[in-house]
Amino acid sequence: MNILIIGLGSIGQRHLRNIKKTYPTVNFFALKRVKKSPALNSQNKIINRDLIAYYKIKIINNLKVVLTKKIKIDMVFICGPSSHHCDQIILFAKMGIYTFVEKPICINKKQLKRLKFFFKKHNIKRNVMVGFQNKFNPIIKYLKNEIKKRYKDIIRVNFFNGESIIKFHEYENYKVSYAAKKKLGGGAILTQKIHELDKMQFLFEGAKFNRLVSYSNKVSNLKVDTEDLSISLYNIRKKNFKFLSKIDVNIFQQPKKNYIEIIFKNETLKADLLSNVVYIYNNKTTKKKKFNFKRNDVFVSEIKYAINCAKKGQIFQKKYSIQNSFLSHTLAIDLIERYYYEKKKN
Repeated sequence: MNILIIGLGSIGQRHLRNIKKTYPTVNFFALKRVKKSPALNSQNKIINRDLIAYYKIKIINNLKVVLTKKIKIDMVFICGPSSHHCDQIILFAKMGIYTFVEKPICINKKQLKRLKFFFKKHNIKRNVMVGFQNKFNPIIKYLKNEIKKRYKDIIRVNFFNGESIIKFHEYENYKVSYAAKKKLGGGAILTQKIHELDKMQFLFEGAKFNRLVSYSNKVSNLKVDTEDLSISLYNIRKKNFKFLSKIDVNIFQQPKKNYIEIIFKNETLKADLLSNVVYIYNNKTTKKKKFNFKRNDVFVSEIKYAINCAKKGQIFQKKYSIQNSFLSHTLAIDLIERYYYEKKKN
């Protein structure tokens, strides 16, 4: 199997390591890099290794060799700057190549509109998967099952994700990272909130999400030209039942926190996604449910699913497809457009 990886930064290298360990006979190709990241280990620490030689990666100078089919590529992993994702998705989707793309799939309303139009016009089957790894997280699956059993008892849901951008990639100066730059698709909304929006969509599948109020701004002293905080309140409605959901994210907080609270009538579940523990609170007791898995296990499950679909020639399930991700991206782009509109007005 021939796999092309576009972008060998931290996430590209994570996929590279996981694929090599899980599918040792895969042949790797990579696009010639403009910005070269150092070789990293599983903790994102710099190691003394020739990345290209170690993984026997064949470098291609441009995508013409793929377009002209001089090299047969079975699957593509798009892990480069977010601003390029839209064009690359359309390119490989036209060719019918199985594609795995990291979030976000686009960085503005124009790109999102273009992607929606393209996939609707060409009626392309589900051969593009978006890297929302939390759908493979055992805790998220557990919460989804609990929600399904007692949906009518939900009163309120809270999502929180805060982490300092300085800690995202400690091997590089955060000021030059994609997460710090508007033109590359950075900011709290597209780096953090898009994950929470996708979790909300996944957990409450089939519901309608109406934004009631939101606030996004640059409030820290970080050297970024994007928003660093975003808080939103949504009304979630499914059939005749509705409740509120708050999503609160930032890219300046230390230490980092990432949790989900689901408040039922007689019980509250709080899932700590960093310690892999779900706390179950009621009027009488507090219980802890520990999940034994490592963070990287979620990424391994994700790439196993994606590659096995490609090997068998199967379409991706709807919940993993780019078509499904249009909703979470629409909600995210709505917030971004609103933030820059208010910023310009003021």
